[in-house]
Amino acid sequence: MKISIRLILILALTSLLACDKDELGSLEDKGLNGKWNLISVSCECEPVNLEKGQLIWYIDTVQSKLIVVNHLTDDVNGMESGEYNITINQEDSRIEILSIDYEYWFEDSDLIIADKPWVDGPLIRLVRD
Repeated sequence: MKISIRLILILALTSLLACDKDELGSLEDKGLNGKWNLISVSCECEPVNLEKGQLIWYIDTVQSKLIVVNHLTDDVNGMESGEYNITINQEDSRIEILSIDYEYWFEDSDLIIADKPWVDGPLIRLVRD
C-alpha cells in the first residue's frame, strides 16, 4: 500500500514539473480572473464614481467570458447585466470587450482597463472584492 501511494505522489510531482511555460501560462493569468468591482470610469463623458457592489465584473479567462452584474438604477455609462465573450492577449496586455480592444494593467491591486484615455477614451478602474 505504501508503495502505491508513493508511486502516485511521485507521478503527480513529475507531471507538474514536466509542464512547460506555455502550459503554466493559464495559471499565471489568475491576476485577471475573478470578481471585480467597477469603481470609476473617466472619459469624454462625465466621470462616474461607484461604490463596491454596484457594478460587478466576473472575469473568466479560461472560458473567455465576462459576466456583468449591474445593480445601478440610474442610466450610468456602464454595461448592462449579462454575459459577454471576451478575447485576452496576455502578451500585449490587451482585452477585447464588445469588439473594443482595450489595454489592461495593474496599479497596486487595482485593474485598469483603458482605450486611448489620452484622447478621451475610457479609463476604467476595478478593485477586487
